[in-house]
Amino acid sequence: MGLLDSSTLTVNAILTTRGRELLSTNGSVDITKFALSDEEIDYTLHDRKHASGTNSFGVILDNTTILEASPNRSKLDSYLVDELNSEGKPQETSDIILSRLNYSGVDWGVEIAIQPKTLGVFKDIEEYIFTIENTNVVRFNKYKKTTDEDWESSDELISNKVNSWVAAGITVKSRSINPGSTTTVTIHGISSEVTKVISITVLPNSDVNIKPKPVTTDVTHPKFY
Repeated sequence: MGLLDSSTLTVNAILTTRGRELLSTNGSVDITKFALSDEEIDYTLHDRKHASGTNSFGVILDNTTILEASPNRSKLDSYLVDELNSEGKPQETSDIILSRLNYSGVDWGVEIAIQPKTLGVFKDIEEYIFTIENTNVVRFNKYKKTTDEDWESSDELISNKVNSWVAAGITVKSRSINPGSTTTVTIHGISSEVTKVISITVLPNSDVNIKPKPVTTDVTHPKFY
């Protein structure tokens, strides 16, 4: 037994959907492989010109919100990409720039515009795939076909079933009624293959008062014996 303090980093591992299925049927799971990812870390934020000196170069990275594990992920991404061109030299790399990567304390019903900008060779042709991890926290609201056009909407876009959309820009609207609910919106550049992840934490809706539905159960019923 040991004591944890603020200097101790704890890692929680969760089973995938398939792992939970095996556990429920077999009673145990023999873990032979696991994967780690650093996709929430944007290494371009490492600032070697920080006014406070060496110890502050990575202060933004140190304060980045760590993503919670998702049991339904099909792949892991990373910002660490090092590709060579046909001459064996590092090729011109691309990056996706966003105004923010973390939205915390968002009020219920607030609309957030996500307008990525690609730097590098694909800056003029890039389209993006926007994916919401949990549509119970935020949902798509409007989109832009191109950067210069006005925002548009559609019945399909704002339906409860849509969690992925291809566009030049997107807006999401917060709707969670649970306190402290957090989800992510993943932005994937189709041409550059660069991925960025935005974390959004939504406050509860103070106008909604959820009361448990009263249930009366006859525990003397034969079905319970």
